[in-house]
Amino acid sequence: MWCGVKHQPRALPRTALFDDEPCPPISGIPLPSGHVQGIAAKLSGMPYAPLILFLLLYAFASLAWRMPQLVGLAYLVTSLTCFVACAIDKSAARAQGWRTPQATLLALSLLGGWPGALLARQWLRHQTGKAAFRWKFHVTVALNLGAFAWLAWQIGHTEEI
Repeated sequence: MWCGVKHQPRALPRTALFDDEPCPPISGIPLPSGHVQGIAAKLSGMPYAPLILFLLLYAFASLAWRMPQLVGLAYLVTSLTCFVACAIDKSAARAQGWRTPQATLLALSLLGGWPGALLARQWLRHQTGKAAFRWKFHVTVALNLGAFAWLAWQIGHTEEI
């Protein structure tokens, strides 16, 4: 973990981003190993909360309002597509090759691929250090969840009539 360094200097090897060395002591007070990482984890919140919310909402919409299975299949396909796109982009970043444009990743996320992108962010550590991408990604998740909730509500209320 890098403490206080926002950008990786070109001279350092790529593995320096992922080393597990504890941060140096602050003001001469040594911190227990993993202490800073534990604080960062608590501050970051629950990274899977939107996914859990979506799964609960989808389960409710499927059981209560008979949400078409095609909607679930569409989310699964776009999520897998987005996860693969993030994995390819991560691989290209490591090899310093051609990168997938952020607009493409965000568009896939907005179209329903955000669960795959969320898992790629957590499992592959994809785009976790870029604040501009992070807030745009959160906006796409919120917009998609809102659109899904509206769609589920529409389906639920059209069947009641």
